[in-house]
Amino acid sequence: MVKQWVDCVDCDKIKQLCIEKMGKERFEKRFNAIRGGPDDYFPFYNTPNMVILIIADELDIIDLNSKYYDDFHWIDGDYCRIDKKR
Repeated sequence: MVKQWVDCVDCDKIKQLCIEKMGKERFEKRFNAIRGGPDDYFPFYNTPNMVILIIADELDIIDLNSKYYDDFHWIDGDYCRIDKKR
């Protein structure tokens, strides 16, 4: 049997990097603008970690289009991949 490890993006740390780079007030404004309200026009309302990654991508903290993230998927609100190499 092959062991599988789950490798997840630490959205809390990425959020802190975003806040350090843009300030808490600007981060909260941008976060709320992307997240929106609880209706059909705002697809990110129930996925705050996705909003954090979008902001981090805008700030060039991470690059969601890089090959590194090709195998990542959303699992219970976390952005993860199964790493079979360990």
